[in-house]
Amino acid sequence: GNHYATLKSNIAKIMSEKKVPVMDLSMEAIKNVDKLGLLTKFVFITAGHEELKKRLRGRQTEDDLSLKLRICAARRQIEFGETSDLFERKIVNSDLETAYLELVNFLES
Repeated sequence: GNHYATLKSNIAKIMSEKKVPVMDLSMEAIKNVDKLGLLTKFVFITAGHEELKKRLRGRQTEDDLSLKLRICAARRQIEFGETSDLFERKIVNSDLETAYLELVNFLES
Protein backbone atom coordinates (compact mmCIF):
# COMPACT_ATOMS: atom_id res chain seq x y z
CA GLY A 1 0.00 0.00 0.00
CA ASN A 2 0.89 3.64 -0.06
CA HIS A 3 2.55 5.20 2.94
CA TYR A 4 2.30 8.88 3.77
CA ALA A 5 3.73 10.91 6.60
CA THR A 6 2.82 14.13 8.35
CA LEU A 7 5.56 15.71 10.40
CA LYS A 8 4.87 16.20 14.10
CA SER A 9 6.12 19.78 13.70
CA ASN A 10 3.45 20.45 11.05
CA ILE A 11 0.74 19.17 13.37
CA ALA A 12 2.09 21.24 16.26
CA LYS A 13 2.17 24.35 14.04
CA ILE A 14 -1.49 23.91 13.08
CA MET A 15 -2.43 23.42 16.73
CA SER A 16 -0.40 26.49 17.81
CA GLU A 17 -2.54 28.54 15.41
CA LYS A 18 -5.63 27.39 17.34
CA LYS A 19 -6.72 25.29 14.39
CA VAL A 20 -7.80 21.66 14.46
CA PRO A 21 -5.82 19.31 12.22
CA VAL A 22 -8.11 16.70 10.72
CA MET A 23 -6.42 13.64 9.28
CA ASP A 24 -7.55 10.41 7.68
CA LEU A 25 -5.23 7.87 9.29
CA SER A 26 -4.52 4.19 8.83
CA MET A 27 -4.75 1.83 11.80
CA GLU A 28 -0.96 1.87 12.24
CA ALA A 29 -0.76 5.66 11.92
CA ILE A 30 -3.36 6.08 14.67
CA LYS A 31 -1.28 3.94 17.00
CA ASN A 32 1.84 5.97 16.14
CA VAL A 33 0.14 9.36 16.55
CA ASP A 34 -1.22 8.23 19.92
CA LYS A 35 2.38 7.68 21.07
CA LEU A 36 3.40 11.28 20.21
CA GLY A 37 1.76 12.71 23.30
CA LEU A 38 -0.27 15.31 21.41
CA LEU A 39 -3.70 16.41 22.54
CA THR A 40 -5.84 14.29 20.24
CA LYS A 41 -9.42 13.28 19.71
CA PHE A 42 -9.64 10.15 17.62
CA VAL A 43 -12.97 9.65 15.90
CA PHE A 44 -13.86 6.48 14.01
CA ILE A 45 -16.25 7.15 11.14
CA THR A 46 -17.68 4.24 9.19
CA ALA A 47 -20.58 3.51 6.94
CA GLY A 48 -20.71 0.00 8.36
CA HIS A 49 -19.59 -3.14 6.58
CA GLU A 50 -22.70 -3.83 4.49
CA GLU A 51 -23.18 -0.21 3.46
CA LEU A 52 -19.51 0.06 2.52
CA LYS A 53 -19.74 -3.02 0.31
CA LYS A 54 -22.85 -1.55 -1.34
CA ARG A 55 -21.10 1.79 -1.97
CA LEU A 56 -17.97 0.18 -3.39
CA ARG A 57 -19.98 -2.03 -5.70
CA GLY A 58 -22.15 0.89 -6.76
CA ARG A 59 -19.16 2.93 -7.91
CA GLN A 60 -18.25 0.24 -10.43
CA THR A 61 -14.61 1.37 -10.34
CA GLU A 62 -13.13 -1.90 -9.07
CA ASP A 63 -12.60 -5.24 -10.74
CA ASP A 64 -13.63 -8.34 -8.75
CA LEU A 65 -10.19 -8.95 -7.21
CA SER A 66 -9.67 -5.30 -6.30
CA LEU A 67 -13.15 -5.14 -4.78
CA LYS A 68 -12.51 -8.25 -2.66
CA LEU A 69 -9.20 -6.81 -1.43
CA ARG A 70 -10.78 -3.47 -0.51
CA ILE A 71 -13.66 -5.17 1.30
CA CYS A 72 -11.23 -7.38 3.23
CA ALA A 73 -9.13 -4.36 4.24
CA ALA A 74 -12.26 -2.45 5.21
CA ARG A 75 -13.42 -5.35 7.38
CA ARG A 76 -10.13 -5.22 9.33
CA GLN A 77 -10.41 -1.44 9.71
CA ILE A 78 -14.00 -1.65 10.91
CA GLU A 79 -13.11 -4.34 13.44
CA PHE A 80 -10.21 -2.20 14.68
CA GLY A 81 -12.44 0.87 14.95
CA GLU A 82 -15.19 -0.97 16.77
CA THR A 83 -12.89 -2.68 19.28
CA SER A 84 -10.11 -0.15 19.86
CA ASP A 85 -10.19 2.00 22.97
CA LEU A 86 -8.27 4.76 21.15
CA PHE A 87 -11.43 6.31 19.74
CA GLU A 88 -13.36 8.79 21.85
CA ARG A 89 -16.29 8.73 19.46
CA LYS A 90 -17.59 6.32 16.87
CA ILE A 91 -19.86 7.72 14.18
CA VAL A 92 -21.89 5.73 11.67
CA ASN A 93 -22.10 7.65 8.41
CA SER A 94 -25.44 6.45 7.11
CA ASP A 95 -26.51 10.06 6.49
CA LEU A 96 -23.82 12.61 5.62
CA GLU A 97 -25.45 15.64 7.23
CA THR A 98 -26.22 13.77 10.46
CA ALA A 99 -22.69 12.35 10.65
CA TYR A 100 -21.20 15.79 9.96
CA LEU A 101 -23.23 17.42 12.70
CA GLU A 102 -22.31 14.68 15.15
CA LEU A 103 -18.62 15.20 14.34
CA VAL A 104 -18.82 18.98 14.69
CA ASN A 105 -20.69 18.71 18.00
CA PHE A 106 -18.11 16.28 19.32
CA LEU A 107 -15.15 18.44 18.26
CA GLU A 108 -16.71 21.52 19.81
CA SER A 109 -17.35 19.80 23.14
